[in-house]
Amino acid sequence: MDAGTAMLRDFHARYAGGAAEAFGAGDAGDGRDSYEHLLDALMEAAPGAERVLDAGCGDGVLLERLAARRGGVERVGVDMSPEELACARERLGGGAELLEATLDRIALGDGSIDAILSHMVLMLVTEIEPALAELRRVLRPGGVLVALVGRQIEMPPPQRRLMRGLWQRLNAEGAQPPSVGDPRFRDEDGLRELFAG
Repeated sequence: MDAGTAMLRDFHARYAGGAAEAFGAGDAGDGRDSYEHLLDALMEAAPGAERVLDAGCGDGVLLERLAARRGGVERVGVDMSPEELACARERLGGGAELLEATLDRIALGDGSIDAILSHMVLMLVTEIEPALAELRRVLRPGGVLVALVGRQIEMPPPQRRLMRGLWQRLNAEGAQPPSVGDPRFRDEDGLRELFAG
């Protein structure tokens, strides 16, 4: 496991639910938060999707909002953090299938998902090609991936301090925190390259 992934795992173990807290209260400039924008994009791109995967579901907030928006949809969540999944199970009360896995190894059948959602996760994956290949594999032909990515993540001060502290604990030499994710997520040309084809 690379240092960036180790730091993220440690963060989610200590601060499960932190992402939902950080992003759920935000306003994207039009009164909606980033989760609402993502769900609006899903409703436009795949209004009839019957089985939806949240890739990097965290504590399940997006799956909860999806059910409120469109009852009857079969919800599946995958996350590498057992602590986040415990929060998701509590939040969702058994209303979704939750899998502990990294995005490059998802225990779902080929073409078994109609649409994939991903909220601020893909840009954190260091080995992105295997993860994207696995998402393509589970997505049915004609299915859609609706993802929100950011070039930089601005965390509230408490989470920022926690991430710095975790990195210092992992690296006694006091080096700067590792870069996480694939640098192609940081510009438009890189995104085009990643999602071509």
